[in-house]
Amino acid sequence: MENTEQNIELLNDIYQDTKMGEESIKNILPSVEDKELLEHFQAQMSGYSEYYNKARELLAKQQEIPKENGMMEKMMVGMSTKVNTLIDKTPSHLAEMVIQGCNMGVIQMTKHLNQYEDQAENEVVKLARDVMKFEEESAKKLQKYLQ
Repeated sequence: MENTEQNIELLNDIYQDTKMGEESIKNILPSVEDKELLEHFQAQMSGYSEYYNKARELLAKQQEIPKENGMMEKMMVGMSTKVNTLIDKTPSHLAEMVIQGCNMGVIQMTKHLNQYEDQAENEVVKLARDVMKFEEESAKKLQKYLQ
């Protein structure tokens, strides 16, 4: 893979998006009482982990270290999650929170693809598209919990 700025930027976007997805779900897990929903969230976390590890591997091949999400961003997401789960721990609300996160991830990844798709290599673009599809499918599976 060629070491281009576009590849590196898109890989960092993939890494940050999937890392934030995993962190967000980790923050929700203590509030989940529904066994099936818990299993779904754990599987989703595992999927996010696979994607950010793949992005990290591709960055390493380019002698790059992934850019982590900012501490302030992590704190804001963590605090928001804690407040939201204190207010309502129902499966419907928890699923809605994760669906909203998935939708934000799809929007961000679409923006990044629109910006870099023509310059980034096919392997990187495919990974970004796979992440988008994963988030879309995860959100769709959670819709059954909405009430």
